[in-house]
Amino acid sequence: MRGNPNVALEMLSALANRLRRTDELLRHSTTRNVNEEMAARLTLADRAADILAEFGGSWKFIIAAVLFFNLWVLINSALLVLGKRGFDPYPFLLLSTAINMLAVLQAPIILMSQNRQAHKDRLRSEIDYQVNLKNELALQEILQRLKILERDSLRATSEKHRE
Repeated sequence: MRGNPNVALEMLSALANRLRRTDELLRHSTTRNVNEEMAARLTLADRAADILAEFGGSWKFIIAAVLFFNLWVLINSALLVLGKRGFDPYPFLLLSTAINMLAVLQAPIILMSQNRQAHKDRLRSEIDYQVNLKNELALQEILQRLKILERDSLRATSEKHRE
């Protein structure tokens, strides 16, 4: 250290920064509601994407889609049996195109919603880490104070026995 005072200054600077961050962490509350923070930042498009993604990934959507597809096929097949040309005769190219368009639109909407959820999970993990670090520092301080109390108690007890 004497030969290279710059290294000593760097070490002291790093320690000071770490102490400053720790002190800041202890002074401020780390508990935040990530759900409320994320909800406040959501745009109308984000909310719509989340609602669509939630519906698109539900049994309601699957049942509705199966019912709709079956109804589509039944109507067109019934019209064919009655000797009329259906609006989308077999092989149901219009239905296939509609399903493909739905899939093309639904995939990025679901991905956007999942990306927001992943960001929320990262924030939640960061807050958990800060809370755990703060609790660990508080426990260390409590243990240090307990050691001091124990030492003072032993000292007082030994002085009492000497008298």
